[in-house]
Amino acid sequence: VPYLDHRLVEAAAALPDRLRIDRAVTKVVLRRAVRGVVPDEIRLDRRKIGFAVPQVTWMAASMPAIRAALADSLAIAEGLLDRQGVDALLARPLEPDGGAELWRALSIDRWLRRLG
Repeated sequence: VPYLDHRLVEAAAALPDRLRIDRAVTKVVLRRAVRGVVPDEIRLDRRKIGFAVPQVTWMAASMPAIRAALADSLAIAEGLLDRQGVDALLARPLEPDGGAELWRALSIDRWLRRLG
C-alpha cells in the first residue's frame, strides 16, 4: 500500500529504464534506496517470501457481500472493469489461488470508491 502513493509512482515512472530495469536483479531502485538502512542479507535476498492467508475461506464466506459490491461496481461504471468479465468471475467456483482475479476486481472497485 505505501507504494501506491501517486507521488512515488510518478517519480518511479519518470526514472529512465536503465535505472529501473536490471534483468539480473528485481526491485533495483528499492534495493538501492535502502542501501545502508536495511542489512545486505535482507536487502539482497532474492527469494520471494509470501504471507499466506486463508483467502478462499474468507472469500467463500463473503460471497454475498462481494456479489452485492460488484453488482453496483463503480469500476464497471467507469469502464475500468468489464461487466461480462466480472459476471464470469462471479459464476466460477473459487479457485485454489483464492479467487485472485475476483479479489483484484473487488480491490479495484473498493480503491476507486475510497479514493475517487
